[in-house]
Amino acid sequence: MRTGSVTGAARLLHISQPAVSKALRQLKLETGIPLFNHANGRLYPSAEAEALDIRAQEIIGRFDCLDYFVTELRDLHAGRLHIATLSTLATTIIPGIISKFHRDHAKVQVEISALPSQQVVELVREGKVDLAFFHTLREVTKVDSEEICGSELVCLIRKDSALAEKEIITPVDLVNETIVTFNFDTSIGWIIKETFRQQQVQVAETLFVNQTSTAIAMVSAGVGVGLIDPFPLFGKSTLDFLVRPFSPSISLVARVAFPAMQPESLLARKFSMLLKEFCRDHQASSPFPIHILP
Repeated sequence: MRTGSVTGAARLLHISQPAVSKALRQLKLETGIPLFNHANGRLYPSAEAEALDIRAQEIIGRFDCLDYFVTELRDLHAGRLHIATLSTLATTIIPGIISKFHRDHAKVQVEISALPSQQVVELVREGKVDLAFFHTLREVTKVDSEEICGSELVCLIRKDSALAEKEIITPVDLVNETIVTFNFDTSIGWIIKETFRQQQVQVAETLFVNQTSTAIAMVSAGVGVGLIDPFPLFGKSTLDFLVRPFSPSISLVARVAFPAMQPESLLARKFSMLLKEFCRDHQASSPFPIHILP
């Protein structure tokens, strides 16, 4: 079609003339269509061959696009990444990582689902997301998870509070305070209540919230003293309240998790690497003690 001769086609394809002639005979046999006419030592395509060539070029073009897309996927420049995370982390830690990820992978479609912890875990268990980022008191089953960093429950107090001079806050210190924390039917709320019971201290007036960001807002408004998970404060160098360790310590671990029953996404693995880098880079500026886990 391009050269008008068997010799030209053989030269272009770097094969022998007999190989080209054989391919033409085979193609004519398979299609049952007269493809070329001989005249003056040249091959002239039939109308049917012209029509077939147009459709063939469309198909070849699609294969070229597919090949390009495979290259994009391999080099992490294309594809889709669905992340499930806690609502508070979606507005604190995640944006900084997304910013860095997007600079290197601008063509990748990213979807973030900000949900309560139980729903985050269920989505990754069911394989409906590529990865999940959350913090827990204990290891999570039926997912492939990796520990990113660890910390302890912290106490938030206003700078003008009578507790501001204390370096460590204990249950005894909170006897006459309104405690802003999670409901006792949650894992964190339950362990806080159990800690007070073991210390033989009656839990004072309590304001229950279902998000750490709400607790932070309540403390800032002077409603009470917050007992919360610290990770939403990660990377914040200035705060309008004080962060104090709580004793006895209640350990929390931030984890990244992948679906256990499906191949791990290359994009998800890259995102988890950026997540670890972010935590290491911001460890020194954290307003609460944090330890990076291997």
